[in-house]
Amino acid sequence: MDYERPSPGVLVQRRPIEGTDHVVIFKAETLRRQASGIHARITIGLDTTKLTSDLFNVERERERIHLAGVAFAGLNGVGKAYPRKVLEHDLMLFCDGLWPALVDAAGGQRVSGDSEPSEAPFLLEPYIVVGGGTILVAPPGSGKSYTALIM
Repeated sequence: MDYERPSPGVLVQRRPIEGTDHVVIFKAETLRRQASGIHARITIGLDTTKLTSDLFNVERERERIHLAGVAFAGLNGVGKAYPRKVLEHDLMLFCDGLWPALVDAAGGQRVSGDSEPSEAPFLLEPYIVVGGGTILVAPPGSGKSYTALIM
């Protein structure tokens, strides 16, 4: 599938069958990884008409099949040219490729760095780095403030 990156979201346009002027559109927004899986708001449309949308875990087959069923009901006459099983399959492929498409679009790039490493300058070696932060940890009342003042 050819993923487009309009802001916001990820989009795929799919022609249901040769010889028709209709385009089925799959769109994903608010794509994010959570502990339970990858979640997104998926919208399915026909041409410029929104058929359905839902926010769910795109890795779960049951949610994808339900969304495809709701969308299929709105296809009307185009449903004969674009069977429900094909719609379900296209939605599955779209959802499976969402995360890789997002990661590829955010791809990294090489940056120049120092060829020779240098040591950090210390204000008080080895405790306080110039321009850095230092955390002093100890139980309450053990003298952290006095130690910091003495340092």
